[in-house]
Amino acid sequence: MASGKMSSNQTILEILRDKNGQKRRKALKNLFSELSGDSNTVEVFSLALGREHAWQEKQIHVLRDLRTLLCSSRHDLPKVVGMDVNRLGAVLVSSGVVSFLVRMLQVELPDRPDAATAAAAAAATSNGSGGKVEMYRDWPLSYHLSATLLGHLSTVSADDKASMQELFDQEAVETLIHHLNDNKLQYVTGSFAACTALLHFCNASHEACERIVFAGGLALLGKFVFRDTPQQWVAKHCKGKMKPCEVTYVLELMEEKLSGKYGKGRPVYAYTGMGMAEKQRIAYQKLLDLSQCAQVDATKVLARIAQVSDRHRIAIWRCKFAQRAILKWLESPIITKNDLRMTIAVAKVLALLCRKEEIALRIHTNTDIVDILETGVSLPYKEGVLAFMEAATVAVKHGGLIRVDICESEVILSVVLAAVWSYCPDLQRSAFTLLIAIASSIDGAPYALKAGANAEFIHLFRNFYRSVSGTADLAAQLKKAMVRYCSSDWKANERKFNSQDVQLNSSTALALKYRGNEDFAQRKFEDAYRNYHTAIICCPPFNTKCLIPDVETLRLPPWDVLQFSEWCTPSMIYSNMAQCMLKLHSANEAISHCIDALGRCMQGTEPTSEAVKMRVKIAYRRARAYLSAERYHLALNDAAYCYLHSTDKEDNVTTLFREALLRYRDDLGHEAVRVCGVCGAGAGERLKRCAECTECYCSRECQRKDWDNGHKKLCEAIRDPYSVCDCM
Repeated sequence: MASGKMSSNQTILEILRDKNGQKRRKALKNLFSELSGDSNTVEVFSLALGREHAWQEKQIHVLRDLRTLLCSSRHDLPKVVGMDVNRLGAVLVSSGVVSFLVRMLQVELPDRPDAATAAAAAAATSNGSGGKVEMYRDWPLSYHLSATLLGHLSTVSADDKASMQELFDQEAVETLIHHLNDNKLQYVTGSFAACTALLHFCNASHEACERIVFAGGLALLGKFVFRDTPQQWVAKHCKGKMKPCEVTYVLELMEEKLSGKYGKGRPVYAYTGMGMAEKQRIAYQKLLDLSQCAQVDATKVLARIAQVSDRHRIAIWRCKFAQRAILKWLESPIITKNDLRMTIAVAKVLALLCRKEEIALRIHTNTDIVDILETGVSLPYKEGVLAFMEAATVAVKHGGLIRVDICESEVILSVVLAAVWSYCPDLQRSAFTLLIAIASSIDGAPYALKAGANAEFIHLFRNFYRSVSGTADLAAQLKKAMVRYCSSDWKANERKFNSQDVQLNSSTALALKYRGNEDFAQRKFEDAYRNYHTAIICCPPFNTKCLIPDVETLRLPPWDVLQFSEWCTPSMIYSNMAQCMLKLHSANEAISHCIDALGRCMQGTEPTSEAVKMRVKIAYRRARAYLSAERYHLALNDAAYCYLHSTDKEDNVTTLFREALLRYRDDLGHEAVRVCGVCGAGAGERLKRCAECTECYCSRECQRKDWDNGHKKLCEAIRDPYSVCDCM
């Protein structure tokens, strides 16, 4: 073996196809033992110094073969190797593959090649003597593949105690944790794969959660999750610094399709005709995307650990790095899609941590949990609202000061009551659950009644709203809780309410709406508001019976058939009421009406969906109202939603986003959002700042473009509080 000759030429696929179980296991053991250096530990050091290239090539081919097999569909795998994926995992684990993968992760790579060595890469590769340069295209890939394979093995072995025990005995979890702190380019993709692998381990076994805690993994996970740490790693080592061999490695890593079967040959990618500068840009962006996915997985690992027991929740909260990362995300605005994914994941961690009353009280004492929940439930994203409603439901059940403060929050109660009328089943159910939790106490029931959970509310829901999510029982539970904990006030409200007074008519509501539109066009804003207000009183909530029969033949979802349904009418009316209040300079009233409008149009996720288009319009108006009320965090959330989901990027939407971002930064007095104000890029990078304000740019080109587009006026508006910046 010292000469680099391989003892066996059999591929792993040929070995696995052998019907003789004993012979197959013996051949696999010999193969993995040989490749991991167990027969001669000197070979491990030889590999680390850049020699034994033929041996290294075989390791990479085996890793690719294993990845292809374990990632194959359950339907195709039996045809290839004659066994399903669970059986394949058991065979591989019993044959020593775990020891091989762990050893691959433990071998350290020398420093990156210098410029002279990189320049000689093409010549060295062409004559077969690539050596150290070739290793930088292949060996970092081995880190990524090894970590990925360990995660897949934990998934397929979840029900096999012997296989899981072998994974733990070989210290696979501890090895993956060690890779979380490797931020050099040759290790960084392995770090990202390690996060995903740890998530697989935690989903497969609680013992993995225990091992992460006792191995000091919480601190490393906390550092990894903290804001843009992984993106800083990528920017530091990869922004314009990648050698050609490293660019090739990244592009091969991210390419899914292989030329040939089971790892034979190089991946096929469509970058042949591109220059090196363009390839570097693409490789850098792919690494950023990979880092963002890994960060979400790391947050899910924390959530999985927090789900185990109170002891694990306390361990997470006492880890200052994890605590700091969680609170930082909860206090930050949502600018990009990755911000949304991270905020949702962190909100789920918050909900799990709040199961322990001691932690919920500390969060409330240190950071005001009510303010965090108000910001979260006010998001224009359905997934975000659901996550924060779950956290609020857990927190309010503890009682005491937390329950009182949540019940006193008009924002939370108004959002919940609006979400009850949503067409989205999950959101409707979550809203009812939180409302019942608030009403199920002497402290909360009066606030729920005052906010609008009264006899008329229950009557409307039962008689004029055809539930799409089976929430009729939840409405009965809400009434039962109100009768029990707020008996006298509820009975008084019932006596005042007369069901005969409820006269709902969609035709009348639409006529009043059109009359209000005419008044608004004539700038009679008060008259328009009165017509809209009268229209909403007689407008029925969404009722699936309002759909005409032909809508089924059109094969369109109900929320895309505005002209055939009435779900949109209440949302439109509330939105128009908000616009009237904006014109009348009543920001708080406009915000309240926008909340009612958003709660009724949370369905639909496609960019072309009419519900999404309506949410963009409502979020735009609410952002304007938040800016007028100097609530810049909430304004930035809404403005960023408009900017992300506006299909044509109109000038008024772009200007609103820029103004909200600038005012938010100026309000905090420092660079709170590390993104370029023009293109939204720059995560993890050192940004340039405007000399007159807190605006940031990723390049001089963006700065010049912004100045040409009128940044000077925004600067003056920020410096002069009496100046007017009208972006409508």
